[in-house]
Amino acid sequence: MNNLKFALVVWFTALTLVGSGRLLGAAEGEGMKEPASAEAADGKVFAASDLDGLKSMVGQAVTVEGTVAKMGQASGGTVRFLNFSQPFWKSVALVFFTEKTRFPVETLESYVGKRVKATGTLSEYNSKLRLEIEQTEQIEILPAEAAAEDAEKAAPVAE
Repeated sequence: MNNLKFALVVWFTALTLVGSGRLLGAAEGEGMKEPASAEAADGKVFAASDLDGLKSMVGQAVTVEGTVAKMGQASGGTVRFLNFSQPFWKSVALVFFTEKTRFPVETLESYVGKRVKATGTLSEYNSKLRLEIEQTEQIEILPAEAAAEDAEKAAPVAE
């Protein structure tokens, strides 16, 4: 009977820790990472192309805004991305790890050509900035007029 009682205590403790977001063996204050909120803590919104301004924000929740130029995925299919520029390294990219979340290709393709505001955790991979997105609620589609303004700014001026 003591073995059963011990097993139940262990099982209940494990459920409590997992349910509260704490991992077994995690130090105090550590646990499962919460997705970035719908707004960065300071409320500042960066242009997706503001790489100099964003560089110092690696590891923090940030909000970026821009018009999505392209959707793609890594060859293994475990990482999908939205780029704000071509070539992609001229702006931060939104990345989606498909083993953590389910972002169908069709959903991501629906953002192409639209101006969006996205909040996530900024990270760096191969010297390129990326914003990690874990939930669709972290991306907001902005009014079409904003995308048209971006296109006008990017269009070459005839001389």
